[in-house]
Amino acid sequence: MDKPFTPMVFSIMGGILLSYYFELDNFLIFSFLALIIIFYTYGILRNKSNYVAIILMFFFLGILITNINKENTLEIYRNKRHEFTGIVHDIISSNDEYSKYAVIIESVDKKDKKEKILLTIIGDKDVSLGDRISFYGELKQPNRNTNPMLFNYRLSLLSDRIHNTMSVKDYSVNIIAENDNGFYNLKDKFNKDVKDLFDSYLNDENSKLISSIVLGDSSYLEEEDIEKYRDLGLAHILAVSGLHIGIISGFIIFVMSRLAINRKANIIISLGVLWFYCYLIGFPPSTIRASLMFTIIFYSQLVHEPYDSINTIMFSILISLFINPFYLFHIGFQLSYLATLSIVIITPRIREIFYPFKGKIVGTISAILAVNIGLLPIQSYYFNTISVIGLIANLITVPLLSLSLILAILMIFFNYTFSIINSLLGHFLNSLLDFQWIIVDFLADVSFNTFKIGSPNLLLVLVYYLAIAIIFRIIDLKNIKALNKIILYYLVGLVLLNSIYLNKDNGIEIDFIDVGQGDSILIKSQGYNYLMDTGGSIFSNNDVGKYITLPYLEKHGIFDLEAVIITHFDEDHSQGLNALLGEINISTIYASSLPIGNELINNIKEYDIPIKVLAKGDTIYLDNNTKLNIIWPDRDRKSNQYNQNNLSLVSLLSYKNHEVLFTGDIEKEVEYIINNSIISDVEILKVSHHGSNTSSTEVFLANTMPKYSIISVGRDNFYGHPNNEVLSRLNDIDSITYRTDEMGMIRLLLDDDSLKITPYLKGKNEARKLTGFVWENYYMILLYITYYLVSYLLIKIFLIIRKEGADYEIRRIY
Repeated sequence: MDKPFTPMVFSIMGGILLSYYFELDNFLIFSFLALIIIFYTYGILRNKSNYVAIILMFFFLGILITNINKENTLEIYRNKRHEFTGIVHDIISSNDEYSKYAVIIESVDKKDKKEKILLTIIGDKDVSLGDRISFYGELKQPNRNTNPMLFNYRLSLLSDRIHNTMSVKDYSVNIIAENDNGFYNLKDKFNKDVKDLFDSYLNDENSKLISSIVLGDSSYLEEEDIEKYRDLGLAHILAVSGLHIGIISGFIIFVMSRLAINRKANIIISLGVLWFYCYLIGFPPSTIRASLMFTIIFYSQLVHEPYDSINTIMFSILISLFINPFYLFHIGFQLSYLATLSIVIITPRIREIFYPFKGKIVGTISAILAVNIGLLPIQSYYFNTISVIGLIANLITVPLLSLSLILAILMIFFNYTFSIINSLLGHFLNSLLDFQWIIVDFLADVSFNTFKIGSPNLLLVLVYYLAIAIIFRIIDLKNIKALNKIILYYLVGLVLLNSIYLNKDNGIEIDFIDVGQGDSILIKSQGYNYLMDTGGSIFSNNDVGKYITLPYLEKHGIFDLEAVIITHFDEDHSQGLNALLGEINISTIYASSLPIGNELINNIKEYDIPIKVLAKGDTIYLDNNTKLNIIWPDRDRKSNQYNQNNLSLVSLLSYKNHEVLFTGDIEKEVEYIINNSIISDVEILKVSHHGSNTSSTEVFLANTMPKYSIISVGRDNFYGHPNNEVLSRLNDIDSITYRTDEMGMIRLLLDDDSLKITPYLKGKNEARKLTGFVWENYYMILLYITYYLVSYLLIKIFLIIRKEGADYEIRRIY
């Protein structure tokens, strides 16, 4: 086979995915693996190669290595205070309020245990890399995303082999012994020396930028600067990748050759320095990829063997996944390998388009276009933006930052040899980076520099890559037999038709977004989008709007809202609106009242968004079949008669035969008042005030008699919501209860006479929670993919049988 590692990679990826989403027994996997190895060995002894056995072998190996990496020896110590001893393995981040460390645990309650955790020390504690420390605290399982497509913190930590986190006060941490490990000393000294070096010769902004590039740590940069690079399609510059490794290896080889060191020794020394550099900056996945590939390239030169780019990339992926299978879910891993594959596969096709023009500029443009084309679905999924001027930004800034990186490496080299020259180099580097910032700021201010896009689904991604493969003749239709060409067109046609069908609006969708201790409800009605409350938090360091509400809308392709309905202006219902202003086009904002001096209302006015006050008797028509009737508050209420909770908008959504009652945070006083306005049982109730005992009285529930009740509430909140008495009352009327703290986002689908409620998380098993949602919401996509494959096989089998039948007739005649 021409590319033997390609099917192995896809096979091991399949095993990793299966193991991540399902609990599979190791003994069973070992048994299958042993049988396959025996079968394969038997084939070799009979001089018969069986590539299917190899593919299956890697599939089960993927399952096995993922199972091993999922093992968590410290799980039994969660949620109770214990004494821990460990070594500070890495400094993740540090500021005036807290610091984060990767700590390798050595013992728990004096019992030997070894596993890495993420330790957050709140306060000012002078802890250094390699220090042995002891501390008391409770281990916690990292939070995972409880809304579809949002950032999965738990999975992100697994790519660094971290299963548990802990937060402790600075006074509870004791340093048992200071660092005496030479490797830790070198790593600590290198990072500090590099930062001090650039701080000494560069201004603050430039020092942060070049430090982040050299050390592979974007935390040095301000978040708004990272967004600038990301929006301009320059995020790859901030990650240590092939560009950086290539410059470093080229510099080392150049220096070694000038010292008259022979080629073999030169390559060995260069590789040693590269891997040591990877260690010093913490082995990010992108550096592992680049270093593995350079190692293979240099090895092929040493042994004088031909080098195949795609085989090298695939072999590198295999090694990376064996090191840690959870790299597969790491954005740096995905972007790094996809970019490399795009350069190798697509760049030659683009250069053909530019023919007869040649040269470095054409080669550079071709490579940049190839990377942008190859990364488009991934960048759209994670960042929800596409850079319009990314080509121009890359053409200008990549050469500038490449030269900057060369100067930075020279400064580091001379810092340990001939530091006096760094004054001159620092001046040049500072000027170069200043010029680079001018260009980045100018391009970032261009009004049309990016446009927003929702996160594509799996089917759309498959269609995109298939189209790219056909357009650039990666799949050359001229070389495909007529039968395969017909089948290919047939499948593409079905994909496109079904994509249109899947995106067609059917009925009403209501998403109760999990915003923790707060409310945010997205109503999608025949192409129109409405948001009732935006979530928020009373804690200043928890920006719910920025990290949950806004990303949720963007990832679902919602950049326009017909209206935002604020039930009342408590932080947990309205604060998230600040993050939406300027990012989402909002036509109107509805509210029950406008508190005097409210800062949020002033912010709304700055964006010239009309605010309308609603009262009992008002109606909002969402579409021809759907309306929102306002039940409370009364228009003639007296000033200061009610608190903010009791001024909440209460509304009844009516769609055909369905009714949903939204209650905000009203308390029992208002429940008694509005009872007369609700003349019939309601199908679904949004339980008031997160299940507080101040609401949901027996009288109110007896009158509304909801078949289903939905509680939007935060996990382990210190209010004790939902109240056990409220849960008991709901149970007494046989109302089926759904809670966001247990189930994450809850999706409600109303269509004619049908009703479907789908929580994002459900069941006790974590894998079943996610796969249940995926199946219930994306089962049509999965069925279509299966259908396409079966269709292909059936058509193929039918025509093969038909051909063989015709051949038999010919042989019988002659």
